[in-house]
This record gives sequence, C-alpha cells and structure tokens, in this order.
Amino acid sequence: VYGRYGNPTVSMFEERFRMLEGAESCYAVASGMSAAFGSLACQLKTGDHIVASKDLFGSNFQIVTTILPKFGISYAFAAGNDAASWLAAMKPNTKVVLTMTAALFVLGALLIKATTDITWLGAFFTSISTRTAGFATFPLNEFSSAGLFVVIMLMFIGASPASMGGGLTTSTFAVLVLAVWNFARGRSEIRAGRRTIPLSILFKAAAVTTTAAVVIGIVRARYATSGGTKGG
Repeated sequence: VYGRYGNPTVSMFEERFRMLEGAESCYAVASGMSAAFGSLACQLKTGDHIVASKDLFGSNFQIVTTILPKFGISYAFAAGNDAASWLAAMKPNTKVVLTMTAALFVLGALLIKATTDITWLGAFFTSISTRTAGFATFPLNEFSSAGLFVVIMLMFIGASPASMGGGLTTSTFAVLVLAVWNFARGRSEIRAGRRTIPLSILFKAAAVTTTAAVVIGIVRARYATSGGTKGG
C-alpha cells in the first residue's frame, strides 16, 4: 500500500541508510538535482548570500541564479582558483560571520587557557566544540568557575546562521558588538565597513538576546527549585 505522501519502500531505505551512516535522519529524493536543491533550501533563508564557483554544473547554476533568487537569496560567482575573487564576492553579512567566528575561536581559547589548567590544543578544541558540535574532551568538573562561565557564554552565543549549532548565532552577537562599538564612539548609526546596519536589525538582535536570556533563566530556576542541582 502506497500512501499519498510517501511509500514504505522509500521509508525503509531512508531508515536503513540512516542507521548505516549513524545519522539522526535521512531523506531520499528522486535525483541528484533534487538533493542539490534540498541541501541548499534547508539551510538558506531570505536575505542570505551565496558565493559559488563559476564552474558550477549547469543545473546547479540554474538553481543558484534562477530558483533561489525567487526566495530573496542573492548570489555571486568567483573563480575557483583565485582566492582574491572569493574575498571580493563576499558581502558584509558573509564577512561579519567569518570574522566573528574566527574571533570567538581565538578569544574563547585564550580565556579558557587563562582560567583552566588545559593544553592549548584542548583550549582551542573546547572553544570550537562548545559553539558547534558539543563534544567534550576535557572533564567539565575540572574547569574553574571562570572557565565554566566562558564555556557557557560560548554556548550561549552559538554557531553561525544556517549551521547545525544552536545559540544566538554569531551574526546576532556581531550586531550587538558593533552597536556597542559604534555608540561608544559617539555614532548614531551602526557601521560595518562601508555599510550601515539598520537600527531595526539591532532591535531584532536585542529582542532575540533578551528572549534567550529570559528563557534560560526560567529553565535554570525551575531546574534549581526541582532539586536538579543536588544531583549534579
């Protein structure tokens, strides 16, 4: 019996392939181009920007230039062997994410190393994994209080947009940092390079941060009152 929105043959294939790969889920499609579009569509949203190689396969070229722009997703092409062209094709939102990601990696590692007795390699890995994969190679009970605070803050900031990590996202945190920097310098607008970030974006970033902090505070309070802290 084949249902309107699926069939047992495909469902069995997805489940067995998921088990073979050790993945959380699997979704089967009818063609490679369906897979290419699906992998992009599930990660992108209106306002995002794609930087792709000029040597894309023909159908992928149509996806990037014709289909995705209908959803408000812009694009730029760069030469595959020319690093300068890739940098030139990036937009402020792309550069902000990359810069903030690198800054958090380095700053997080320095703070973890300064507050906890851990190797440099362990500090860098912890700085990365707390915002992304969530792997722990250093026992949490061996972190100092200051070290745990750094780890918690990195987890709160989280990963970049369209990634698999949680948290505020690096772009939201970057907007807040840029706002503080610009306002501290007496500016009435938020500048990122040669561009200006609308105040509406700042208001959204502040709303997301405030909501996240309140939710975490409520969960923490409920956990504490239920006696959760006694067990661990």
